[in-house]
Amino acid sequence: MSDASSFQGWARALREIVLIVSSILIAFALNTWWDARAEDKRAEAYLEQLLADAESYETHLRASIRHDQRMRQCAEAMLHYIHSEESAAPRDSLSTWLLCATNFSDVRPIEGTFESLIQTGDIGLIENDSLRSRIVATTGYMDHTLRKLNTTEAELLAMLRDLQYEVDLHDLTAYLDELPIDPPAYRRFPVAFEDLRERKHLNGAMLTGYTFSSIRLIYLQRLLDEVQGIERLLEAELAQR
Repeated sequence: MSDASSFQGWARALREIVLIVSSILIAFALNTWWDARAEDKRAEAYLEQLLADAESYETHLRASIRHDQRMRQCAEAMLHYIHSEESAAPRDSLSTWLLCATNFSDVRPIEGTFESLIQTGDIGLIENDSLRSRIVATTGYMDHTLRKLNTTEAELLAMLRDLQYEVDLHDLTAYLDELPIDPPAYRRFPVAFEDLRERKHLNGAMLTGYTFSSIRLIYLQRLLDEVQGIERLLEAELAQR
């Protein structure tokens, strides 16, 4: 009887140990599953936000491209006016060309999701290796391109200062805000528009504006292509979830 009781005691203790160990293993498995599910949800939220930021930035870039295209068109129109023998252009057209020809777009950085994903280390949540690499590459490319665009802005302003064009623009557009509602204000310009062809710095300023707007458009188009590329990858990854 003693041996039987001892065996039953050991069996009962063994069952309890197995039950406890099984419970612990199940708890670990559930925690692992829950953590994996939570990380998957975080990754999906990141992907959705990245896509939303990229789409918003595409809209911004398209607007910047239209702005700088207009800048180049105005510089080209002004150059044509300076070198042609046609009769004087309308004064409102000349005012628009003068201001627009050196007024580049304000290109802002993309929303911070791209950079925060890398800086926080959460980039590891993106399981797709090619997509993860592309996100890092795109973030670096955008930063590099923005620095290039900022450099062109600084160079353009420096060249215009060298051409002593700032004073000309200030004089000619001092009352520009009044033009749409007060046509007689044209007479208040201190310099006659008919004298524009004689201004020695004007041709250089317009050529500078045309050149820099052309350079900026190349950078902007490349940046737009990069953003559209990452959009397609993000859309494909989200579609598989």
